[in-house]
Amino acid sequence: AETTFHDAYDILVRAAATLPRCMFIRRCPLEAKSTEQLSSKLKRVEEAEVVQFLQQFGFVALSADAWGEKAQRPELVLGVIDGHREKGHHTWYAIIGKVQVTPGETSSTRRWVVERRLAHIRALLHDPVKRELGKEYDFHFKGAHFPHHGGPSGTTARMEAWLAALSRIIQTGELSPALVASILSFLEVPQLDEDAGQAIS
Repeated sequence: AETTFHDAYDILVRAAATLPRCMFIRRCPLEAKSTEQLSSKLKRVEEAEVVQFLQQFGFVALSADAWGEKAQRPELVLGVIDGHREKGHHTWYAIIGKVQVTPGETSSTRRWVVERRLAHIRALLHDPVKRELGKEYDFHFKGAHFPHHGGPSGTTARMEAWLAALSRIIQTGELSPALVASILSFLEVPQLDEDAGQAIS
């Protein structure tokens, strides 16, 4: 009997399910060792660009300062550190992330890995978040303390817990759209229309 298109499609889907998932591999920016160098390398999102910038990742905001009621925010999962390595006399941590958008009945998922130094994460991620949350910071990050300077023992576990807490407050809309846009830029989160076929895990 001839195989119909739908039968062939079902076979393809089942076969593809066993394949390893694709993942974006962001190149380690060895030339940007300092926070100033990395900051200048990354895209700065101007206030007037925030709404349009966020749309590329599935976030819907009214302005740089407001999400609006029932604003769409995709699931952003951070908190897995795939080890660390010494490069250029510095320790680089490999952060694995996932962003998943589910508008209606469709779903789009992007996974990626990006390498950053502890100094980068402290200055360009932790400090802006703590500054914006102010007195609310300790409440949102209770039990998820940021790693100490120098990368002592336990740094990876602390980093994972802190990033997981950051994911939660982004999901619940605790941070402004402008800061979320800055975080997405810092982490080099893949855009929804970016082709994941360039690298595999």
